[in-house]
Amino acid sequence: MSTGEVGDDTLGVFTTQYTMGSSVKAASVLAGYMDEVISLDDNVMIDKPLKFAETKSKSSWFNRNGSIVLNDTTALEVSSNSYMMQLAMRMGGKYHYTPGETLKMNSEAVFKKLRYYYSQFGLGVPTGIDIPGETAGLKGKESNPGLALDLAFGQFDTYTTLQLAQYISTIANGGNRITPRIVKEIRGTNEQGELGELKKAFTPKILNHIEIEDKYINRIKTGLYNVVHGSNQYGTGKKLASSPYDIAGKTGTAQAFYSGPIESANMTAVWNLTFVGYAPSENPQIAISVALPFMDTDKEDAILDIPKKVFDAYFEPES
Repeated sequence: MSTGEVGDDTLGVFTTQYTMGSSVKAASVLAGYMDEVISLDDNVMIDKPLKFAETKSKSSWFNRNGSIVLNDTTALEVSSNSYMMQLAMRMGGKYHYTPGETLKMNSEAVFKKLRYYYSQFGLGVPTGIDIPGETAGLKGKESNPGLALDLAFGQFDTYTTLQLAQYISTIANGGNRITPRIVKEIRGTNEQGELGELKKAFTPKILNHIEIEDKYINRIKTGLYNVVHGSNQYGTGKKLASSPYDIAGKTGTAQAFYSGPIESANMTAVWNLTFVGYAPSENPQIAISVALPFMDTDKEDAILDIPKKVFDAYFEPES
């Protein structure tokens, strides 16, 4: 039932999951480095539509027909689907593509590898939050090789908004995946009923460090910075460039079907819009994730007002 009011679904941050789209691409590029299918000296590919036998063409939103040379950071800046799909193909042993061919690669290995690499960032696994009811998301059914390509650009498995936050904070802090906590410390009360002595403090718990050197993480940070501040005309986060907080981030769009409380709308085609980011880019203090599921638009900049307000609230608190 629609009330016309904003409702509180705080628990939904870690109990509901969605396809999150391109916001996961920083993990995809780092997966490419971890799997050694690209290197710092060899990471250029051609963004182009990929058309396999008996399937529809798969392409980037900005390039439906042509060929555009991209490296790893530019692929993040313009949000290239084609680049991510070619990373997945390489993970499956396929380095060459012929239009119209049957997709022949080791897709089972691609699913296994990508999910393993993603898990190092907290995608597809529990975040470890100190409250019950967390979901780890859902893994799609591996029914054909082409779906492994969809996984590489965030259009297959589902994740929670909290998993997105853990993923981007892992990149922001240099590679440590840290357990999120609701409770920082427990204190008693004094005779006046005010905050008293410290009873117990909860220190941060590092779950893992992603299996890659800092130089690769810093490379991806450059790509995330360019999403907001780069010069490419197809950059997706430029709406945040005027912010004084030096934001780095990644937008995302995923095609989905409605599955919310309005039964009459079930299976209606919708869009999930997402954003992950942190600031300041050189010395991050805050990392955030935003998800707007079941939208009627695929325009990624429709979501950017929300992170701007979050960053404003953090860096400019009321005196």
